[in-house]
Amino acid sequence: MAAAFGASTLLAKNCSDPSIKKADIFESLALNCIAVLMTTLVNLGIPAENASDLAVQNLETCWSLLKKSIHELYDPNIKTVTFRASEAQLALQKAREMGNEASSEPRLWRMPWKTSLWEAVLDDTAHMVATLSTMEHAVVAGGEVSGPKKESLWKLMQQSHLFRHSAQNTVLKKMDVGTKLIGIFKHATAQRYPALSDKDVYKTYEEEDALAEQEFVSKDLGKIFGEENDRETNSVRDDDMAVMATALANLSRMKEQLRCVQHRILQNSYDE
Repeated sequence: MAAAFGASTLLAKNCSDPSIKKADIFESLALNCIAVLMTTLVNLGIPAENASDLAVQNLETCWSLLKKSIHELYDPNIKTVTFRASEAQLALQKAREMGNEASSEPRLWRMPWKTSLWEAVLDDTAHMVATLSTMEHAVVAGGEVSGPKKESLWKLMQQSHLFRHSAQNTVLKKMDVGTKLIGIFKHATAQRYPALSDKDVYKTYEEEDALAEQEFVSKDLGKIFGEENDRETNSVRDDDMAVMATALANLSRMKEQLRCVQHRILQNSYDE
């Protein structure tokens, strides 16, 4: 503001110019001083961290925990898994609380808070956290905060081409896409959100998923579940095929939920 004043008056005119109206210059200077003062007072009156920024930080923490857990759960090189669903749920709850505050805090020169989109993404994330909890109990043999993977499933993961090369890849890539997109809630200007110019945020990785499924059928099923590997079990819970199917079903469910978040944010951006 001070620069604008200087450019329009002090630098634009010569002091000896008889056409200068001192009253007009004084009024312009006074208005600029008042504007600077008001901006300073507002910045001092509002906390250093806005509720909206804290809300997004907690949501990003939740997503970070989800990604780390999925990596551990489905990486055949990792035997012991730490449960993080409860921690992710706590971060999500904080994000929801801060989001409620963000919807009523003064935005001033910032774009309005995307309340409806925010709540929808939180609901999608809540489903992801629930799926993670199911994953943890389906993959881990026991324990409340950590534990080893079920022995049969861990061995299957090590033998399976799907888990060694493909299973994690697309879901973790989808997590990266979602992480980029939820940053839209930090975007406070009317300009296009920069991440929307990244072609990767539009990828669905459906072809990679389809190829991974084909490889699983052609390279894994016969090798892992052939007659020579068949064994009797006392319950479905101990059956190798059932354990593998449950692990893959949970992974597929997580991918669907990630796709919901991606579609929702991109659709909202398109509508705007």
